[in-house]
Amino acid sequence: MTTNSWVLDEGFGWSADKLRMARHLAKRFLGEIAGELFRTEISTGARPYLVPSDALAAGVCGPDATPEFGDWLAQAEAERVARARLFYLEPPVGELAIQVGADLRTRGIGSLRPPAPYGLVLCPSGLGYTADGMQLIAAHWGPAVAGGWWITWWADMRSYVAWTREHNPEPDLWKTLVSNMGLLHYIHATETSPPQPAPPGGWDGEYLLDADHMGPEARGALAALTGVWHLLAGDSVARERLSPTAADAALDREFGIVPSKITRVWLPSTDDPDRLWDYAAGPV
Repeated sequence: MTTNSWVLDEGFGWSADKLRMARHLAKRFLGEIAGELFRTEISTGARPYLVPSDALAAGVCGPDATPEFGDWLAQAEAERVARARLFYLEPPVGELAIQVGADLRTRGIGSLRPPAPYGLVLCPSGLGYTADGMQLIAAHWGPAVAGGWWITWWADMRSYVAWTREHNPEPDLWKTLVSNMGLLHYIHATETSPPQPAPPGGWDGEYLLDADHMGPEARGALAALTGVWHLLAGDSVARERLSPTAADAALDREFGIVPSKITRVWLPSTDDPDRLWDYAAGPV
């Protein structure tokens, strides 16, 4: 796949119909570039990697990542992206999801299930930020063999370009990075623990297995994603499902991607925002 038919400048605007292209580019990055990149980062210690339960069960490596794990990770991530159902959140929904997620965590509700076993959600208004200030706008997930969920966050490539330009002022940096890495910049994969029975008044939700290392940014992003799942499980948001054209579906299959409808989600009109909040944050 090429991006020549798209206007990909730094003023690129997100919309639901562009989510298919974002998934194609992410799949291409994971299939063609990520393996070598991950291997190099592991070899040099440039980035910490959590070894998920799937890799441990497959005997790929031990708890400490090895260069070989980099190849396995790229392939596994590509498979998750290829199988994902697609969800697009209009900006007001993303803002509400962050509020709902924070409220659910405060109340100790964290064991919600996603709307599909494999999914990719794009939220242009953001799900949080990295410690370096890059805006997280997407996440994909899949089940982990230990019983939790394997979740990966992506940043808007413009955030990464802005961060990189502090060290590399190349004028065509945007086009260079998009052509190689896509519109979404791979940030970090983690795994949640399965929910455990809790004593009265205790915590019964999931948590990130590497949260102590990743810091509050990752916990905040997980809370936001929990809010997204909560909204998608209820009926407080409006939605429509956009079917791929025959040409889109054929191109998906050509690139090893399972064709998916895009669920576009937006907030219904209301004259009572407080009631909408109570409805959104309440029990599913």
